[in-house]
Amino acid sequence: GRTKLELDITKLEAEAGKEVVTADLTFTIVTKTKVVSGKYEVSGRLEPVGRSLVLEPIPDSWKEKPQNFVMVGLQGVVSGDTHPGQLVFAGAVPIFGCDSFKLHSKARGLFDEPIDDSQSSTYAPPWYNTPWNGALLRLSQAIDDSRERWRVLLHRIIKEKATKKSSSSTKEQVAQLLQAARASGVLSFEMTTADGE
Repeated sequence: GRTKLELDITKLEAEAGKEVVTADLTFTIVTKTKVVSGKYEVSGRLEPVGRSLVLEPIPDSWKEKPQNFVMVGLQGVVSGDTHPGQLVFAGAVPIFGCDSFKLHSKARGLFDEPIDDSQSSTYAPPWYNTPWNGALLRLSQAIDDSRERWRVLLHRIIKEKATKKSSSSTKEQVAQLLQAARASGVLSFEMTTADGE
């Protein structure tokens, strides 16, 4: 499902001509039955060419660790937003089952020159409040629900396929046993299945 991400930059240093970023990554997942959140540290280098940023988890840096979760990194590109003074960090979460992310920042020029604050607005852009937002949110939820059903179905198919492989190997073992019995001259033998037949 959808995951809310927050990236709070805690340290920014120059090293070998690149910006080294350290940040706290906070995630929150809201489902119909519960809310799960966690927080840990990530670090990476901002490449001056292409403005790519790969943030990797810092081992043993959990600040809030939920059960059955692992730390993941973020791989993306930092660019200017359409609103003055804002940045966008967008890319992918490199782990199976996760998709893309897009983070917006209102922080002043962490990676760029200082920006004139008089041009920035503290209000949401007008398109945030359009009547389409409800429909888009419902569509997004329907897509997430379909994706979850697809994952469940995929796991069921994988499990069935594994079961069929084991039963076909059992059939092969029985065929080999019959062939060995014939070759050794055993004329008859009895076999009982798990059902007692």
